[in-house]
Amino acid sequence: MVLDRLDPATVAEIRFSIRQLVEGAGARGIAPSAALLTTELVAGAFERGARSLIVYAECDRRHVRVEVGDSFRSTGAYVPARHGDATGLRRRLLDELTDGWGSISTGDGDLVWFDVGIRSPAR
Repeated sequence: MVLDRLDPATVAEIRFSIRQLVEGAGARGIAPSAALLTTELVAGAFERGARSLIVYAECDRRHVRVEVGDSFRSTGAYVPARHGDATGLRRRLLDELTDGWGSISTGDGDLVWFDVGIRSPAR
């Protein structure tokens, strides 16, 4: 998805699209987490002043990867701050709900990604 506008309706569209994609791939169990985390990445881009976004997602029955690339004059790589503020909560969600995540400063924006896989039940 390439998005030239960011508003609440756009964020809802992104969340819905990610959830549909993941459920359609047969990974219903990770669809809510993938949708929530995608919303958080989009919110982070909005907070950093992104003017446009590219949202990329791929998934199968066992795994989903989402990348959110934003375009604006870069202020550096995405580094969520203290746990007491919104970005701290975002970092905690990424740390707790993903199998991995990271960010790359591209020079004119940032690319933030996460991977979520289906975890085996505890024995």
